[in-house]
Amino acid sequence: MTSSTVERLVVCLCLLAVGAGLAGCERGRPAPAADGPRATTPAPRGPELVPLAADASYTVLVGPDETIAEGSLVIANTGGAPAGITGAEPSFRRGGGAGVDVVGVKLLPLVAGRDTALAIRRAFPPDPATGSAWHDAVGATVEPTTTVTAYEVFIGLRVTDGVHQLSALRVTFANGAHESSVEFPLDTTLCAARAASAASC
Repeated sequence: MTSSTVERLVVCLCLLAVGAGLAGCERGRPAPAADGPRATTPAPRGPELVPLAADASYTVLVGPDETIAEGSLVIANTGGAPAGITGAEPSFRRGGGAGVDVVGVKLLPLVAGRDTALAIRRAFPPDPATGSAWHDAVGATVEPTTTVTAYEVFIGLRVTDGVHQLSALRVTFANGAHESSVEFPLDTTLCAARAASAASC
């Protein structure tokens, strides 16, 4: 087969390919190679705050000179980045106005195998021995679980009158310029002690 015959055959094949809607056949140029798979970098995981402690219900009789530390909530950051706390706001299903004061919200880092959650205590913060470990919630950083296992959240409450049912804590947190919020359910009833002999709400 002569070179001119081969050239005519190539031209004919290219014309057939173009007619069939196939691209990439051009006289004198090889068809371009198809694009192979391109490596992609996964987006970094942001912070993710989740509750760890099981749901529990508490009823607390509060004396006139007491500040209760409500510590039934334990949280962890299972995400891939630290969470900077910008807000921590408790809400009430009952009461919550006059007769109860929220004096603060604090965090206590917990390490598995070493620390035990304190739950409800009659002082805020509840354990002077761990004073250097306490952090005000707003302004604190909740590290991922690779650094700290969990954080116990304490809400300081004074009750002077009435019955108040704490229903949730809404936590707002930031990762760079992005801000998110999550609401953690709570179920703690606080009652003002009307007499020193009062035994229940």
